[in-house]
Amino acid sequence: MKTIRGLNALPQPLSGSCLALGNFDGLHLGHQALIRGVLEGAKRWGVPSVVLTFDPHPVQVLRPELEFKPLFKRDDLVHQLSKWGVEMVILEPFTPQLAALSAEDFVKGRLVQVLHPKEVVVGQDFAFGKGREGRIETLRLLGSTEGFELFAVPPVMVDGQRVSSSVIREALRMGQPEKAALLLGRPFKVTAKVESGAGRGRGLGIPTANMTIRDVQIPRPGVYVSQVPWEGKSLPAVTNVGIAPTFNSKSTGIRLETHILDQNLHLSGVQLDVEFISYLREERRFDSVQELVVQIRQDIEAARKFRTK
Repeated sequence: MKTIRGLNALPQPLSGSCLALGNFDGLHLGHQALIRGVLEGAKRWGVPSVVLTFDPHPVQVLRPELEFKPLFKRDDLVHQLSKWGVEMVILEPFTPQLAALSAEDFVKGRLVQVLHPKEVVVGQDFAFGKGREGRIETLRLLGSTEGFELFAVPPVMVDGQRVSSSVIREALRMGQPEKAALLLGRPFKVTAKVESGAGRGRGLGIPTANMTIRDVQIPRPGVYVSQVPWEGKSLPAVTNVGIAPTFNSKSTGIRLETHILDQNLHLSGVQLDVEFISYLREERRFDSVQELVVQIRQDIEAARKFRTK
């Protein structure tokens, strides 16, 4: 799969394409329906399948005061699209200048001139252009004059609820990784580099991989049953999300501490995925290290029992 950092980076215009447009935050079940649509369309038209998304997420540019955090980094989206068999992903830089383009100028001046789509695939709530003026009917009308067909994918429903990135984000804030996984079609995960810690966990016989989480959505602070993909296996783990208040009573930074069960891996400097499975309890401060160790041992046993259900 080719990854292109913006339409301007294409060495030459495409002679044709089947194009999916969207933010694809999380590539959840609803997004996956769009990807199936673009793959089927590309095969039908005999043209490359292309996904165009925006980096950063438009909300981060248009509403910076919201401190919006995406579900995953864009690298994860690229990896997932590659697994699906998409031929090209374009990460279009989202800037105030792009946001100021009218819907018509965006389609005619950027998409049609460069990608020459035979078909455009979007979700039914897709909006684009200055002030989000462009909607499905706008695309349909532009398609009739610019020579492309429009396929608007209906929403995907799970348990009577529409699948969306905002619903997944709320599930994570509520400490419901099971619901997030159901809507994502895979476990929610956090990816970060393991930092060198103080070694307290290893000294207590409970080594942890410690990571500082920035720029992506984090689950509700607390302790979770989790797992770590490693050398083709999913290693059972327990993960604390929070500030480790027993040792850092004045800290305000959010960190992630993962203990991988029955392993003694040295992971400092390694880029690690931690997948969240189920919420165990809230984070709390203990009066002594001994009390903390007892609780962690209980958390580990709870994780073992969860894995054997």
